[in-house]
Amino acid sequence: DYCNNLRTKLKEYLGDYCKNLRTKLKDDPNVPGPDVKAFTQAAPKFCKYLLSQYSELDFFTSVSMDPDGAMAFAIYGEKVDPNFMYIKAGLLEEKC
Repeated sequence: DYCNNLRTKLKEYLGDYCKNLRTKLKDDPNVPGPDVKAFTQAAPKFCKYLLSQYSELDFFTSVSMDPDGAMAFAIYGEKVDPNFMYIKAGLLEEKC
């Protein structure tokens, strides 16, 4: 089934992305150990939540479609306007 295949692909993407992100966080001297631990503990719960809401999600990625890049998740539920969710540890913070 096409939808189940896409759900499986999302699960694979999230697993690979979180694993790679954890490695980057762990190797970054500016990221304290407790932050890496917090990400490691929170990521599976967030991924499980996203997968449970799969039918309500839209996914957004960069124009380059970089498989190592972050993805934005929009959930509509009963609303007209979506709520966007991101994996915060994978975002680069810029000050304006």
